[in-house]
Amino acid sequence: MHHYAILFSIFLLIVSSGTEGSLPQTSSPSVLYVWSGQDSSVSNASDFVAIIDFDETSSTYGNILKTVSLVSDAANRIGQLGNEPHHSAVSADGRYFIAGGLLSFMSGNKEVFVYDIPNNRKQGPRFLYALDVPGACPDEFLPLGGPTFLVSMMSNEQGDSPGDMVYINAETGMAKSILKNSSALIDFNPHGYGLLPNGSLFVADYIKANTLFSTDPSQIVFRNTA
Repeated sequence: MHHYAILFSIFLLIVSSGTEGSLPQTSSPSVLYVWSGQDSSVSNASDFVAIIDFDETSSTYGNILKTVSLVSDAANRIGQLGNEPHHSAVSADGRYFIAGGLLSFMSGNKEVFVYDIPNNRKQGPRFLYALDVPGACPDEFLPLGGPTFLVSMMSNEQGDSPGDMVYINAETGMAKSILKNSSALIDFNPHGYGLLPNGSLFVADYIKANTLFSTDPSQIVFRNTA
């Protein structure tokens, strides 16, 4: 039996039949993709995607069917452990699963991980590549259409302000800031956000990321801007 020491996870439902504007029609069963991690005390620990049966009529409902682990690749700056798995999402066309490592930047590693979603969801996503996008500390992914996403980056590469808002095309591997002169923004550490009907973004700041590294809670700097 596998021993998992779960650090953090985001649950994401992959449904068996899509609706207009969401996932394509498929006969695959309902599953959950869970982006999570293991404590370093676990033998050969790694961050991973767990595939969980989410079909209430199934005899294995709620069980972990399999896991897909990250594998270290120093040449491509991919670390299998210590990424601090955070948010994840499925592309609007249902073809890609994308996940962020909140603390990957602390090891000098890439922080956004892109997977291909097979027709049979139970097989689990297939890792394609990792991206080093502008900024650091990836937070919320928003599917925009087709294979594209928007992601809030909570900080710069030093864990400080300013962060960034980044457009990603999972099919091509392209990533770019959508902000004009983002380096000039003051105390900008974007966290949650919403896309308004007119195409504008409403972005809320949360915290200066590198102040979380101290053992003294009084040193944490919270933001109160939007």
